[in-house]
Amino acid sequence: MWSREPAYSGIGSVPEYHYHVAGNANLPPEEESHRAEAAMDVVLVRSYIMNGTINVRFTFSNEKSMVGGHSESVNKDFTFFSMTAGILPDDPDMKCPDNYRLLESLE
Repeated sequence: MWSREPAYSGIGSVPEYHYHVAGNANLPPEEESHRAEAAMDVVLVRSYIMNGTINVRFTFSNEKSMVGGHSESVNKDFTFFSMTAGILPDDPDMKCPDNYRLLESLE
């Protein structure tokens, strides 16, 4: 079932980062945390609000590496940070997702 809760996408840069990933293959998984003071580009952000909770995943990169995972709240913008939000209608017709009429139904 589709939800009217927004989905976000973004790009930017950070002066430091803090994220966690699944630390093992057991359920529930342990968390492995990664933190560093290093300027990184934010090449991908995907975020969904599900049941009122924000769930954010970042991918960071610099000239040497690419890392990412579930964001911690310490991440701050550096040169810029841009997010885009999209909200779907209650019952969208997804047979043709590029259909401009989907946008008209939100008005």
